[in-house]
Amino acid sequence: MIDSRPAAPRPPAIVLVGTQEEGNIGATARAMANMGLHELILVAPRQPIGVQARALAVRAGRILDEAVVAPDLARALAPFQRVVGTTSARGRGLERVPIAARELPAALAADPPGTRTALVFGPEASGLTTEQLARCAPWVHVPCSRELPTLNLAQAVLVVAYELFVARPREPRVRAVADPLAAQASIDGLFAHLPPVLRRVGFARDGSFETVMRDLRRLASRARLTEREVAIFRGICRRSEALLDRLPSREEGASAWRANSMLRLRHDRLTPPMLAEKTTRDVAAALARSPIVGVVRTDSTAAARRQAMQLMECGIEIVEITFTVPDASSLVRELLGARTAGGPPWIGMGSVTTRERALEAVDAGAELIVSPNAAAAVATVAKAAGLFLVLGALTPTEIVRARELGADLVKVYPLPAVGGPSYLAVVRGPLADVPMLAAGGFTVDEIPAYRTAGACAFGMAAPLVLGTGRSIHESARHALKLARGEP
Repeated sequence: MIDSRPAAPRPPAIVLVGTQEEGNIGATARAMANMGLHELILVAPRQPIGVQARALAVRAGRILDEAVVAPDLARALAPFQRVVGTTSARGRGLERVPIAARELPAALAADPPGTRTALVFGPEASGLTTEQLARCAPWVHVPCSRELPTLNLAQAVLVVAYELFVARPREPRVRAVADPLAAQASIDGLFAHLPPVLRRVGFARDGSFETVMRDLRRLASRARLTEREVAIFRGICRRSEALLDRLPSREEGASAWRANSMLRLRHDRLTPPMLAEKTTRDVAAALARSPIVGVVRTDSTAAARRQAMQLMECGIEIVEITFTVPDASSLVRELLGARTAGGPPWIGMGSVTTRERALEAVDAGAELIVSPNAAAAVATVAKAAGLFLVLGALTPTEIVRARELGADLVKVYPLPAVGGPSYLAVVRGPLADVPMLAAGGFTVDEIPAYRTAGACAFGMAAPLVLGTGRSIHESARHALKLARGEP
């Protein structure tokens, strides 16, 4: 069968006359490839095609490989029936007015099929001469601002080629089959489903709810919802109901929320604000009464258990089990089970440096999380679970960053290595509103100096708190007395 459709017109060739910079040749090749042109003719170029041209051509190197070099314009234009000249038209007494690049497709449309066309561009500095323009018709220019009325060579090629590209006939686009519009019964079903869900999440707070529902119905009518879109909204409602059904009642208390903390985090569900605030307030109140965080850091689970129990017995209300303790999570669960419900003491986990460790701490039931640095991933998990958050920092920038991440208390350490109380006092100057915990390996007898410098809490290893020269109860009472500033 003979195809009677007319052959597609041959794309025009780009002819560059006396090009001075090889980079412009490469950039022109790229512009041509962008607009579906492939035939490049170079008339007496000043520079050969080199590394710079190929670099600027990017993936249009084939155009450079196949470019024809002609010694003069007459030989370059010999095979073409239509020659289009380009000019900036500035400061010239031209006998005819150039057309704008946007008018060129219409000017070429009257040419017979198969007409070979060349688009000629002159040197960068001067453009085509009057004699060279005499070979061309029509003349084309790109209107520009008077402030800078000329384009770079490759830019001019791109603009003219773009106008030809967008004017080419296109293959008819196959329209996708549209989803059917939703039947009124489907929309009625959605608006029967939506109000109970909105009431359950607390949206229906006043007498305007019915008016809002009417507004939403009008919005749905204007939007001309499809069956698929209605199904999506119904799916959102069902998913919301499923999650709401899994929420424990307020009366079930903190223990139920703790037991399900990992599940809630993995489903991006936050601890209820009231419970989160209660946990944070309780830990903060405990720190005010007992400003020492007893840190348990050993390589023996048995030793860690013994130290933690001794701290709890001696009235230390905040105990931190670090992840350096073997099977630290299991020890935290054990300690939580050994105390009276609801604390004190409050049991936290330290050396929490990653999201995975934070999730493990939440799963273990930890009530505060202590990180040695301002780790954003740790902060996100801790705040989502409603835990008291302590983030480590040393410099003023790090301290501010920790507070921005939601730290309830900033652990400033290692203080002894950078000047101890004197450094803390200097840092506290502009940051007096930031609650700071001093840490880093100082003795109990140094607590008053750090307290005077502005620390409101003190992170101390269990052996330092419990002491060696007197009973552990006397040592702990002595440390707490100094931490509270009591005489």
